[in-house]
Amino acid sequence: MVVNWSARARFVDQIVVLTAAASGIGAATARKLAGEGGRIIAVDTNAAALHSLLHELPGGTERHLALVANCLDEGEVRTAVARALAFAGGRIDVLINGVGGSTLRPLPGDGLDLMPLEQWNELVQFNLNGTFLLCKHVMPVMKAQRAGKIVNLASIAARGDEERIGNGAYSAAKAGVVALTRRVSRELASYGVTCNAVAPGGTLTPRLQQYYATLSPQVQAEALTRIPLGRRATPEDQANAIVFLASCDADFITGVTLDVTGGQ
Repeated sequence: MVVNWSARARFVDQIVVLTAAASGIGAATARKLAGEGGRIIAVDTNAAALHSLLHELPGGTERHLALVANCLDEGEVRTAVARALAFAGGRIDVLINGVGGSTLRPLPGDGLDLMPLEQWNELVQFNLNGTFLLCKHVMPVMKAQRAGKIVNLASIAARGDEERIGNGAYSAAKAGVVALTRRVSRELASYGVTCNAVAPGGTLTPRLQQYYATLSPQVQAEALTRIPLGRRATPEDQANAIVFLASCDADFITGVTLDVTGGQ
């Protein structure tokens, strides 16, 4: 299938592995990358949503691949990377690690001293382990080809000032993503590979929209006063930053975490 890309297309025929691709920031990123010529290997646990997404992208299932995999399971990650390489002729040009999220369910209290260890482990594993495992299994590919871009999804919560109840473990895990990003960037720099992160503030993903709808108008209005630009981010706002860091425009940027928060 022949598609005529715009002159601004930065990812023509580049192979992009994108996790948590089925909705929200991941889906918005997939659409933007595919619109600039990228071939998307979309990874998620939601098979139906993945296949729906692929049918939206230019070239559809002839050009892009859906992989149903749990990114917290090393065996599944290893298999997914092998399938991606087989589909793409042995290359991975871009890796975007989007797996993660915070719990919105209430805890017995708002302090770490009241957090159950089970919940701590769940949040840390969900927000850090998947990013580590994908980096671990894609780094050798990028080293061998001496080229590549990795973009990890962190959070403004990594700064330690996230206010939602129950996010102490989430903040710690996302701080881990920031530190991991810097470490990976150092290990890969001599191979011509960059690794950066994006740290979103509150973003209007479907899940967060449902949560915000449970809050009173007064609480919502007060929260917006802490965002100087006066609105919450959209998934497309985050996708724009991710795609920038994955592109040739960011060739000399590595080890950086870019806050996308409207000035929060």
